[in-house]
Amino acid sequence: MLDYLKQTGITSLLVEGGANTHQQFIDAGVFDEIRRIRNNGLYLKTGIHSAVLPPSQTRLIKQLMLGGDQIEYFQREGFIQ
Repeated sequence: MLDYLKQTGITSLLVEGGANTHQQFIDAGVFDEIRRIRNNGLYLKTGIHSAVLPPSQTRLIKQLMLGGDQIEYFQREGFIQ
């Protein structure tokens, strides 16, 4: 799929999905930027954990608060914008 998008000139892809979908892109190293939105006031006793961002592959470039949500911007190490 990614090869096809590249051949057609599409260079940006927004992936919305669950933790498993996100983790597959992270594990394959086919991402440049990740935006994670967390509500630090919401505590659930059960549920599915979010995808794991490996510190050796990502770096936090920006954080901001929007209402009760914390928005974190990560880039893949070595990515030049």
